[in-house]
Amino acid sequence: MPCSQCKKSKVRPASQTLNTLPETTYMPEIPSILERHGISFALCSKKSNVILHARPSLDGDNVDTTLLNIESPQSIAQHDDTIAIATKSDVLVLRAVVRRRRDVGNAMSYARINSIMTNDVELHDLSFDKDGALFFANPLFSCLSQLDIIHNFVPRWKPEFITEYAPDKRCNLNGLAMRDGVPRYMTALSNTNDSQSRDLSSGQAIPCTDCDGSGALTVYNPQYWNANIENSGVIMDMIEGTMIEGLSVPNSPRWYQNELWFLEAGRGKLCKVVNGKSVDVADIPSFARGLDFVANLAFVGISPTRRTADTENLPIVQEIQRAELAASNAKAELQRVNDDVNASEEQRVLATENEKVASDALKVIQEDNTGCGVIVVDILRGEVLGYYQVDNIDEINDVKLLPKTATLDLTHINRGQRNVFRTPHKRYRH
Repeated sequence: MPCSQCKKSKVRPASQTLNTLPETTYMPEIPSILERHGISFALCSKKSNVILHARPSLDGDNVDTTLLNIESPQSIAQHDDTIAIATKSDVLVLRAVVRRRRDVGNAMSYARINSIMTNDVELHDLSFDKDGALFFANPLFSCLSQLDIIHNFVPRWKPEFITEYAPDKRCNLNGLAMRDGVPRYMTALSNTNDSQSRDLSSGQAIPCTDCDGSGALTVYNPQYWNANIENSGVIMDMIEGTMIEGLSVPNSPRWYQNELWFLEAGRGKLCKVVNGKSVDVADIPSFARGLDFVANLAFVGISPTRRTADTENLPIVQEIQRAELAASNAKAELQRVNDDVNASEEQRVLATENEKVASDALKVIQEDNTGCGVIVVDILRGEVLGYYQVDNIDEINDVKLLPKTATLDLTHINRGQRNVFRTPHKRYRH
């Protein structure tokens, strides 16, 4: 946890912007899945400053990936012929234009037409309502917010346990699900009403772990949202006022096929709500964030499991730690047996087998946490059908399915459209 001195002087490393397409790997099932359902998918990586747009190749046997450089993309939303992309400080609006291409016929090219500044509210789950208005989860102000052309945002709802709108990230409200075209469900990492800087009299002074230990201390508020994130997460129904508690880093709630789905990243699970309770549907092998659906398939964004002071008590992190400890102990026991001149051949064989089992188990977990991308889950059987992985990407923040022939143009209107004006009723050229 940073000390007061760190907060004033520590500069976070600049995010890396990729200029060349990173290497991608994927299972053979991925191209056929995309081709069969006529879809592509976009992955947002805030830390890497890119959006990756993957679509099936013309022959249907491969996946073609396009790299789009954009500052801190955090979420993507789509409504009819419009796409909105949330960045660190604003929301970009793109409108579809049908263009004829020799290879695929009519293609939907989404070109940027507008942007609205939100400033850095750590926006999550940008979503259109049925009328085309944009809503999002606002972690900094702990509220549901609506995009507005006059203001940075308009607060529309806050949890009952939040007493006021303030930029102090009281519960890390991190997810939004629409139902029947209106905002309905939200996730948060806790149901706390305190910021790290509030009520410091109840805190404890602990050594700083982010500076050189020059005597600086930080006061830790035990009521802050990340104090017990291994089991403090909640899902809230904004209309009925109900809440499911005891979740581990819930995020990406989605209403699909008349059921509420979400990711419980702290346990590595894809879940749904049944009779007011969380039910596990599938195991996700690494940190999960970003969720979209087609047919009976879930596309889940995956990233290497975070291992920080805040996450050390998460079940998914403790599983890694147990595997590391088991492998270390098995290796030490093998060494001890090999060094023991009185050990029997049976003991040596058993120690060798145990070391291999523990080492292989750790290797599987490590391989599951080496890259970012997306996995495809059969939601009827709870089975992973395939994965798409990309190297040199730090973290996936959102996943969005788009038409197979969609292309994204993040520049302003190109020269051929410079004098095209769009109104609610008509497009005009000048």
